Amino acid sequence: MEQFAKLKSEAQSLSAGFVFSDRITYALFRAIQDFSTLDRARTRGVFTLDSPIPDIENLEYTKQELRAALIRLVEEGLAAQVFLIEHDAERRELFLRPCYVARPGNVDYSTEHIFEELMRQSASSIQSFIETLPPIDPEALREQLVRNSQSAGATPDSLGGNLLINPVKSIVSVSFDLLPPESLLSEGRKQIVTILKKRNAIIELTGLGYMPVRADDVQTRYEVAAAVLREKAIGLAGANTELINELMRVQREEESYIARSFVPGNTEYSVRRANLIKSHLSEPGESDLPYPGALACEIVLHASGPTQRLYTSKWEKEMDDVYSSILEPLRRPDVHPTQQIRYFNESMVDQIPGIVWQRLTTSPSLLFGEWETSVGTVRILMRKDANVVRHLVDAFAQLPASEQWKILALRNLIDAHPEVFQTLFQRKDFKDSYGQLLRTAYWPLIPWYIRLFLAIGFRGLQDNGFARAKAKIAEEQRDLAESNRRRRDAALLASKRARQSEPSSQRESANRMPIGKKLELVMDHLYFGQLKPPILPEVFAHMDGVSTMDLESHLSEAGYRFIPVEDGDMVLYPVDQEWRIRAARLRRVYENYEADPSDAPGIAGRVEALNKLLSRSFSEAQKAGRSSGHREEEPLLY
Repeated sequence: MEQFAKLKSEAQSLSAGFVFSDRITYALFRAIQDFSTLDRARTRGVFTLDSPIPDIENLEYTKQELRAALIRLVEEGLAAQVFLIEHDAERRELFLRPCYVARPGNVDYSTEHIFEELMRQSASSIQSFIETLPPIDPEALREQLVRNSQSAGATPDSLGGNLLINPVKSIVSVSFDLLPPESLLSEGRKQIVTILKKRNAIIELTGLGYMPVRADDVQTRYEVAAAVLREKAIGLAGANTELINELMRVQREEESYIARSFVPGNTEYSVRRANLIKSHLSEPGESDLPYPGALACEIVLHASGPTQRLYTSKWEKEMDDVYSSILEPLRRPDVHPTQQIRYFNESMVDQIPGIVWQRLTTSPSLLFGEWETSVGTVRILMRKDANVVRHLVDAFAQLPASEQWKILALRNLIDAHPEVFQTLFQRKDFKDSYGQLLRTAYWPLIPWYIRLFLAIGFRGLQDNGFARAKAKIAEEQRDLAESNRRRRDAALLASKRARQSEPSSQRESANRMPIGKKLELVMDHLYFGQLKPPILPEVFAHMDGVSTMDLESHLSEAGYRFIPVEDGDMVLYPVDQEWRIRAARLRRVYENYEADPSDAPGIAGRVEALNKLLSRSFSEAQKAGRSSGHREEEPLLY
């Protein structure tokens, strides 16, 4: 900054003719100079008017004399006023402490560097303050966001609590000892805000202010805003059909994503929704100006990054936990080796996240294999340890016939990883036990006549019999693998076809605008766009693609009202949570209505009936509230 660039050293000032005419001025300069180091700034050891001045500690002087000396130094360019923001933890507030620096004697850094360090320390104070803010109240936040979605008038000053803060609010001229240059204030604010944003301590909500960010509530803020936006998005779109179609597409894709298994939370869809609303509702070239729903949009857009990182971190931890829950029992030293092999049928594998299953099957501490059965593919995980196989061979000798396939599956694992079991096969006792175990498994698969010869002691056909058994096993495994693959493919295709053949009402919900929303748009268009309170046939005429039966059913279920007029039944909005807003809007639009000669016959009569009904109902409500008497054909407005 210019004021720092103009700072002089003592020698420069003296050569320019400046004279330290009194002890106070010189002692003050020396004290400020002693404090003007980076180390002092890092420890917040700054010089203020209350700091001791060693050279004149025994001299009596007044505050006015000290101030006058300070002004001389600043005017001469020997000192500059700066500031440090500090946090009063007891009072839970920030305050500005004006302080002073001189040109440092160390040539390795400048006054600018000292100022930047003070701004970093100020940012740390603000971070400390943010951490002391009370947790965000989700219900209060939702209330604020809903209010903002109904009107763009909610500004940072009218939004209570700690939803938004001004982190540099204390940087004002009145907080300084001497009137500071505007450049000092603006540069200080700029640097502090930049530092806080880089540290993810605040988020700038465009056109609204700054939202404090804390690890314990940024996700809450995002999720409340995303929920409000999801709920109010179609309403914010008004009669903008293009926007509504885009929002419905985002909604369908989001629902499809949520329906998937084992996926992390995803902020993408809320971000897309917020960007769509912002691009359509903000004025061209004035995207910084608030618009209905701006607060929810800006929170979603700016809090999505930290929240997505939290979602991803949480999901990764969950996946690690699932992985460990399966892996650890297989490799724990206190688990018996016979328990260090696990079999997973297809339904069990389907319940394990794909990313976890991939990690398990490629784990360097496990061996992975498959075995085909008539009811599906069995996946096998076994600890990569020869000792496990040694114990399994002994245990499998007792398997019932229905489970002897496990012997053959174990043989496949051993054959696929000979390097793991090389030393084991050097032991004669194991080779004998393993050979006998395989003989037990092969025996039912050897042709009966070879078994007969073997039974009477003719060993010449033994190798041939075992070879035939192995060949039969290999052929059966190939056939079963193909059969199981076809079955899985058929099941997947059937699932897709089932989704495609959903009932028409479900397809309509997924691929078209709901009747209720379309009806709201038509009513808004007729009442507020064409200024034409509609009768029933006119509503029907605008509901393309909706059958008369479906529309009549929805009108009845949703509570739409019918008001008799000269040319038919005028359709009025239902009395629901939106009625008060709509009723007030109807009054504003129609209370000063002037008939247009081009209006179709009957329009003036409808407007008159509408105004009469609104006026009478409002006055009755003011007198008697909800319990006041109303004629059956009139809607209850309150």
